[in-house]
Amino acid sequence: TSLGRTDSLSPFTIVPTISLSPASTQLLTGSSADFSCIPGGTDTYNIVWSINGLTPPDPSLGAIDNLGHFTAPSSLPSVNPLTLRCTSVDAPTVYTEASITVVVPAPMPGQNLVKAETGGKMTSTRGEVTIDIPPGSMAQDTIISVEWVDPATLPLPTENSYNLAAVKLEPSGLQFSQPVTV
Repeated sequence: TSLGRTDSLSPFTIVPTISLSPASTQLLTGSSADFSCIPGGTDTYNIVWSINGLTPPDPSLGAIDNLGHFTAPSSLPSVNPLTLRCTSVDAPTVYTEASITVVVPAPMPGQNLVKAETGGKMTSTRGEVTIDIPPGSMAQDTIISVEWVDPATLPLPTENSYNLAAVKLEPSGLQFSQPVTV
């Protein structure tokens, strides 16, 4: 009724429900998105989040806070896409899931995505320098760039030295567990 009340001559059950939005999304490594989980037909609105069945989630799969703010892992997870689940605390058999596909950013010109497992070669845009990265020498898949540097932009050489060529390797601070060849 318009007053918000009705009488029923026969018994009925309110079936608990739960909704999750968005139902699927694609995120770049390290980026975030907000999810909305709304239970209905339960005594409270208490929910619990899990990623791939883990509560709390394994940090390598990303993180989600109580308000549904999800942060993707900084590297591709071993299982992809991820399954984000929102479960009603009052009715634990009532849940819904969303699919999250984690992707790495597309390399810009002069960059390559080098897989940690397989390694790879990267050549500067002008072809002057190549870096050979052996398999397993990096902790995670990494976008690497090799950029030729004009010797005229370098500091003046000191006595008995010359500036013939230089390259800039990115990302700065990247450490390899095995020697690489430049």
